[in-house]
Amino acid sequence: MKFSVLITPFLIFTTGLKAQDTSTVSRADTGKANMFEVFHWTEKGKGEFEITVPGYDSVKKVNSDFQIFYYTTKDKPDGKLTVRDEKGSKVRECVYRNHLMFDEHWWFTSGQKEFDGTWSETVNENGDQVLEEYKWYYKNKKIQKHGFYNGITVIYYDNGEKESEKTFRNGEANGPYRAYYPGEKLQTEGQFLNGNKSGEWIYYNFDGTVREKGH
Repeated sequence: MKFSVLITPFLIFTTGLKAQDTSTVSRADTGKANMFEVFHWTEKGKGEFEITVPGYDSVKKVNSDFQIFYYTTKDKPDGKLTVRDEKGSKVRECVYRNHLMFDEHWWFTSGQKEFDGTWSETVNENGDQVLEEYKWYYKNKKIQKHGFYNGITVIYYDNGEKESEKTFRNGEANGPYRAYYPGEKLQTEGQFLNGNKSGEWIYYNFDGTVREKGH
């Protein structure tokens, strides 16, 4: 999952932010174009902020603007934002510094970790940050995907075995690729160049014999 900073108006914070009560957001409210204007943040302490989002799981799944909100950092104060559901469970934590996302963590509402991400501390030539490293987790606490902007991104089956390995350079597939059957038996191997398949690719049967070769 590669995120770039997405710019969307967010008008809640201004200079001289004062502490305020946390208010809730109904599911109906989240359908509005200006949905984030109804969020009220609580300043818990210096550099510590919170919001409460009832129906967090449902809102996250059906409204892409809800995700964009967290990566629109222009008007957010430096510090840590904690997001809680209506039960008070922590479901997300984001750290902002100098109007940029620094890192973020998500939890399933059941309490298990869902996602960890570390962002670049500078912007690229397009004015965007890049997600340098991230981990997605299964609900059984095992890692589902461990990705890098530069490096080998590995996807795992839910039992912890490797499903695939892909090499990235500057956020684009460049280098070796391997996919595996359950039991980590090699299924496919090949190379990517500038995001596209390159050279010979080999596809294997489960018993290790070659099923097909192609370009």
